[in-house]
Amino acid sequence: MATRKRQHKPRQGLDTEVIREIEKQTQKQQEIDNKRTKQKLIFWSLIIFGMVIAIGVGIVLSDLAEW
Repeated sequence: MATRKRQHKPRQGLDTEVIREIEKQTQKQQEIDNKRTKQKLIFWSLIIFGMVIAIGVGIVLSDLAEW
């Protein structure tokens, strides 16, 4: 009788764990990036809004001063 060598199947559990961990880290990084982008948008929106208000107040005050 011919003897057969046992073929070991690769453990796929480890591979799927590594893939899940990479996906989790990628998702966390995307959430951090989205949060930063949102914070930048809010910051610049407040800056622009503040400038518009300051310019509007300046125009109103200069008109009142001339009147």
